[in-house]
Amino acid sequence: MSESWSQLIERFGPAVYRVAWRILRQTEDAEDVVQDVFTYAWTTRDSMTVNSWEAWLKRLAVCRSLDRLKQRRTVNFDGFDLNGNEPTPDLVVGAAELDRVLRTAVANLPERQREAFSLRYFESLPNKEIAAVMGITDSAVSTAIHKARTQLEYDLADYCERTN
Repeated sequence: MSESWSQLIERFGPAVYRVAWRILRQTEDAEDVVQDVFTYAWTTRDSMTVNSWEAWLKRLAVCRSLDRLKQRRTVNFDGFDLNGNEPTPDLVVGAAELDRVLRTAVANLPERQREAFSLRYFESLPNKEIAAVMGITDSAVSTAIHKARTQLEYDLADYCERTN
């Protein structure tokens, strides 16, 4: 590693935080994930070879965030906005519930599907970058995302049937 540890944290800390916040939507949880990621990276730094610190740290952030999300029972929906309009209380409650259901469903996906889906839709990475981060082929990424979307569509359809 050519950079010092503090330079590594300074350089990649904000990106790790953004990944965690996009998944968790809570500042405190995202900060905890950043700490978990860098603590793990520090303790394992001598036992592994890292080709891309940014990719590895972001992948750790996705995994740690999804683990935390799976443990959580509710999701904070701070900053809810519908194109700048003031949402009605019914819309806020409905959107918050749908957000909770979606995030819970994502957290319950098999690991590969969960990671690929999160990197694609929470981090907006293209399939080629996801493949590099996860160490799998582009076609495996496409398959994982397809399976995740199919399962999530099923889960959300089931939720909609129960609530209507």
